[in-house]
Amino acid sequence: MGTINQIGLRRRAMFFKGVSDGGTDADAVAYINKLNETVTLSVLEEETITTLITGYKSAGLWNKRTAIYMPLWADATANSYNIKDPRDLDEAFRLTWIQPTTPWIHQSTGALPNGIDTEADSYVNPSTHLSLGSASLGYYSDNESSNRYDAGLLWMALDGNSFRAWAFSDGKASSDGTGQNGGWHLGNRTSVTDNRNFRDGLQLGTTNTFDVSGQSLPNNTIYFGALRGSTNSFREFKFGVVGEGLTPAEVLIEYNLIQDAMTSLGKLASIDVYPQNNALAESVDVPATNNFTSFGSTTNGNSTLPYHGTYSLRLISDTGTDDYAATTIPVTNGAHYKVSFWVKNTLGTGAGIANWTGVITSPNANYTDTVWTNYSYDVVANSTSMEIRFYSSLGTKVLGDTNFWDLMTIKKTR
Repeated sequence: MGTINQIGLRRRAMFFKGVSDGGTDADAVAYINKLNETVTLSVLEEETITTLITGYKSAGLWNKRTAIYMPLWADATANSYNIKDPRDLDEAFRLTWIQPTTPWIHQSTGALPNGIDTEADSYVNPSTHLSLGSASLGYYSDNESSNRYDAGLLWMALDGNSFRAWAFSDGKASSDGTGQNGGWHLGNRTSVTDNRNFRDGLQLGTTNTFDVSGQSLPNNTIYFGALRGSTNSFREFKFGVVGEGLTPAEVLIEYNLIQDAMTSLGKLASIDVYPQNNALAESVDVPATNNFTSFGSTTNGNSTLPYHGTYSLRLISDTGTDDYAATTIPVTNGAHYKVSFWVKNTLGTGAGIANWTGVITSPNANYTDTVWTNYSYDVVANSTSMEIRFYSSLGTKVLGDTNFWDLMTIKKTR
């Protein structure tokens, strides 16, 4: 996020002046102004938003979109607004963040659901706002989310095999396609016999030609971060659309517009390379301590104090002599990675990291935090595997030190 300075203020003055003289797009100004009520946009962010909106219009796609969401502003209110109509109203398709237990996490990289019960209601109702023969739904994310739906609602329309879902999971739109990780996924229908799935602008699998004519669209609103009436997603929500169906050429154009915006803002999708099957993982959050080896530290998955999802990783010092647990991840020699995690001490202040292997320079830090706190480190691999060590008693050497770790991601940046 940017900070207000003289240059930024002068730039905003140019935006406001442009509305009357035709130099700046009025829809861009409306969205920018709404965001600036709760966050402070940089000049780059304002210019990127303007380029995105004018790009949609130049390509003839603006009026084919009912709602466009870009939740990259680390603020729940700012993230809720529909770029097409940034009023704080249900009828403007402003998102409502549903979070019965643990909340959505609004970060500068996107809005992260908990995979349990977080949802975002778009108020877009297919029976009212979409067409049986022309509709599309898109979701842009970094992360893998096995067997989870990312947006939509159930549509009980038989296609000869099973009921069809007005949704997609890992690139599967309306129960079709091939599972893929990360990037821009679009489920797209252009006629009652043409339903296709796209990832990053290119078609996945074959066209589904099952005829849905004579059937009724679902009469309920579309969710993001979940399939309404079914499963919830773990995948970070970076960009989303809902609206008319697009031709394959238009699908590619829209993808390029989104990708250009993500590139400009430094928010390109990057895949989490951390194994998704233990208590520390972001996506497949289970109580197991898979991929961890303990060295003097009792290590277990714990459901009493998660930061995100259902479980966190609990470490208890057994010997009081630099006890730790280690996990090893395959990496690419010479590649750059960003390692991010949350940590909290509940007994003592022994939590820390040190002595990582497979990287040029290991981060070393002791954490005294007694509330959940996020840390991230940039490392460069000098091997084909990286060992990360989490200490329950780094340096302090106190028997019984207890700390919790959660939501670790390891993303290749270059």
